[in-house]
Amino acid sequence: MIDQESKFPNIGKELPYTVPNDFFDKLPAQTLRLAKERMDKRRRTKKVIRFFAVATSAAAVIMLFVVAPFRDFTPVRNTPQVESIDAVLQGMSDEDLNQLSATYSSEDLEGDFSQ
Repeated sequence: MIDQESKFPNIGKELPYTVPNDFFDKLPAQTLRLAKERMDKRRRTKKVIRFFAVATSAAAVIMLFVVAPFRDFTPVRNTPQVESIDAVLQGMSDEDLNQLSATYSSEDLEGDFSQ
Protein backbone atom coordinates (compact mmCIF):
# COMPACT_ATOMS: atom_id res chain seq x y z
CA MET A 1 0.00 0.00 0.00
CA ILE A 2 2.91 2.35 0.53
CA ASP A 3 3.75 4.24 -2.59
CA GLN A 4 7.28 3.41 -3.71
CA GLU A 5 7.86 7.01 -4.79
CA SER A 6 6.96 8.37 -1.38
CA LYS A 7 9.02 11.31 -0.16
CA PHE A 8 9.15 9.84 3.33
CA PRO A 9 10.42 6.27 2.90
CA ASN A 10 12.69 6.25 5.99
CA ILE A 11 10.30 7.69 8.59
CA GLY A 12 8.82 4.45 9.84
CA LYS A 13 7.55 4.67 13.43
CA GLU A 14 9.76 7.54 14.55
CA LEU A 15 8.16 10.87 15.44
CA PRO A 16 9.04 13.70 13.04
CA TYR A 17 9.46 16.10 15.96
CA THR A 18 11.14 16.16 19.34
CA VAL A 19 10.09 17.48 22.74
CA PRO A 20 12.32 18.53 25.62
CA ASN A 21 13.17 15.75 28.03
CA ASP A 22 11.28 17.23 30.97
CA PHE A 23 8.23 18.41 28.96
CA PHE A 24 5.84 15.76 30.26
CA ASP A 25 7.17 16.12 33.80
CA LYS A 26 6.38 19.85 33.83
CA LEU A 27 3.00 19.53 32.06
CA PRO A 28 0.78 18.90 35.13
CA ALA A 29 2.39 21.72 37.12
CA GLN A 30 2.04 24.18 34.20
CA THR A 31 -1.58 23.16 33.63
CA LEU A 32 -2.45 23.67 37.31
CA ARG A 33 -0.65 27.03 37.35
CA LEU A 34 -2.58 28.26 34.28
CA ALA A 35 -5.87 27.02 35.76
CA LYS A 36 -5.13 28.88 39.02
CA GLU A 37 -4.31 32.08 37.11
CA ARG A 38 -7.57 31.78 35.17
CA MET A 39 -9.57 31.26 38.38
CA ASP A 40 -7.85 34.25 40.04
CA LYS A 41 -8.68 36.45 37.06
CA ARG A 42 -12.35 35.40 37.21
CA ARG A 43 -12.44 36.14 40.95
CA ARG A 44 -10.97 39.61 40.40
CA THR A 45 -13.52 40.32 37.65
CA LYS A 46 -16.38 39.21 39.89
CA LYS A 47 -15.08 41.40 42.72
CA VAL A 48 -14.94 44.45 40.45
CA ILE A 49 -18.46 43.82 39.13
CA ARG A 50 -19.77 43.27 42.66
CA PHE A 51 -18.08 46.48 43.86
CA PHE A 52 -19.66 48.57 41.10
CA ALA A 53 -23.07 46.99 41.69
CA VAL A 54 -22.93 47.80 45.40
CA ALA A 55 -21.63 51.32 44.73
CA THR A 56 -24.41 51.99 42.22
CA SER A 57 -27.06 50.68 44.61
CA ALA A 58 -25.69 52.79 47.46
CA ALA A 59 -25.65 55.88 45.23
CA ALA A 60 -29.27 55.25 44.23
CA VAL A 61 -30.36 54.92 47.88
CA ILE A 62 -28.47 58.07 48.85
CA MET A 63 -30.01 60.00 45.96
CA LEU A 64 -33.45 58.78 47.01
CA PHE A 65 -32.99 60.20 50.50
CA VAL A 66 -31.34 63.41 49.31
CA VAL A 67 -33.65 64.25 46.41
CA ALA A 68 -36.95 62.81 47.70
CA PRO A 69 -37.62 65.47 50.38
CA PHE A 70 -37.37 68.21 47.76
CA ARG A 71 -39.70 66.53 45.26
CA ASP A 72 -43.45 66.80 45.25
CA PHE A 73 -44.77 63.32 44.51
CA THR A 74 -48.43 64.29 44.25
CA PRO A 75 -49.90 63.15 40.96
CA VAL A 76 -50.41 65.81 38.34
CA ARG A 77 -53.89 65.79 36.93
CA ASN A 78 -54.45 67.12 33.48
CA THR A 79 -57.65 69.06 33.79
CA PRO A 80 -58.92 70.64 30.61
CA GLN A 81 -58.93 74.41 30.49
CA VAL A 82 -62.46 75.78 30.24
CA GLU A 83 -62.88 79.13 28.53
CA SER A 84 -66.00 81.12 28.02
CA ILE A 85 -67.40 81.29 24.51
CA ASP A 86 -67.02 85.06 24.52
CA ALA A 87 -63.27 84.80 25.15
CA VAL A 88 -62.94 82.23 22.36
CA LEU A 89 -64.91 84.34 19.87
CA GLN A 90 -62.94 87.47 20.71
CA GLY A 91 -59.69 85.64 20.01
CA MET A 92 -60.80 84.56 16.52
CA SER A 93 -60.02 86.50 13.36
CA ASP A 94 -62.71 87.84 11.04
CA GLU A 95 -61.96 85.11 8.53
CA ASP A 96 -62.38 82.40 11.17
CA LEU A 97 -65.66 83.97 12.35
CA ASN A 98 -67.01 84.07 8.78
CA GLN A 99 -66.07 80.43 8.25
CA LEU A 100 -67.74 79.45 11.55
CA SER A 101 -70.85 81.37 10.64
CA ALA A 102 -70.98 79.69 7.22
CA THR A 103 -70.61 76.29 8.83
CA TYR A 104 -73.47 76.88 11.27
CA SER A 105 -75.78 78.35 8.64
CA SER A 106 -75.28 75.60 6.06
CA GLU A 107 -78.18 73.27 5.34
CA ASP A 108 -75.94 70.16 5.69
CA LEU A 109 -75.63 70.68 9.42
CA GLU A 110 -77.72 68.18 11.35
CA GLY A 111 -78.76 68.41 14.96
CA ASP A 112 -79.83 71.16 17.23
CA PHE A 113 -77.06 73.20 18.87
CA SER A 114 -79.28 75.68 20.70
CA GLN A 115 -79.03 74.69 24.33
